[in-house]
Amino acid sequence: MLRWFLVLLAATVVGAIVVAAALGGSGNRSLSAATRPKPPHYVVEFLPNPDGDDPLRPNGINEKGEITGWVGWPYAAFVSGDAGTVLLPSRPGTSFGFGHEINDRGDVAGSSGFEQIDPPERATRWHDGVPKDLGALGTDSFGHSINNLGHVVGWSYVDGQPHGFFWSPAAGMVDVNPELSFTHSYDVNERDVVTGGGGNGHAFRWQDGTYTDLGVPPGYATSVGMAINRATRSQAT
Repeated sequence: MLRWFLVLLAATVVGAIVVAAALGGSGNRSLSAATRPKPPHYVVEFLPNPDGDDPLRPNGINEKGEITGWVGWPYAAFVSGDAGTVLLPSRPGTSFGFGHEINDRGDVAGSSGFEQIDPPERATRWHDGVPKDLGALGTDSFGHSINNLGHVVGWSYVDGQPHGFFWSPAAGMVDVNPELSFTHSYDVNERDVVTGGGGNGHAFRWQDGTYTDLGVPPGYATSVGMAINRATRSQAT
């Protein structure tokens, strides 16, 4: 399976603001250096690495600045924050763990196990550092995003084909569209609205069992919903 390794970068954006003003007649002038807004300031911090032989692979960050990802071999999920970088245990019977996203409560969504290497791989939620197997629709499953309610979305393989899911303690793992394979759930907001990409090449939005095909923009052949905000507006690519 293709895995995405994301690198967290900090960048400074400097904006120049020009104001038009009338000085007797017509004319333009720039804001002085004293009144020009200052650009935001960022500091690059190095995360403590408990495994000096393997680089950290950060993948998600919350509003507190806590970061999750994986490191080492076998890969272990981690959380890096004020307490340093702490490795998370994999679920019982497996050695591998992957952290994909962390919410503001410090809960992590990801997976434990590793397909054919350490089967089966299952979507996992870590709460207070304790892993919970979220199950599967078929065989392997992968947790990709988590909201502040602790609800998780991702995908699971059914007859060798991925199906997007939504998971909560009350509902368990729900297939967002059982009739459409090659579907992935990528993000979930605080209202449990899910977005992702359908097997028909269209972005979708899902809530409470209702699957909405978002179509494609004019002039494009495909779309994928990658992120969704509290107003349920999806970011598509």
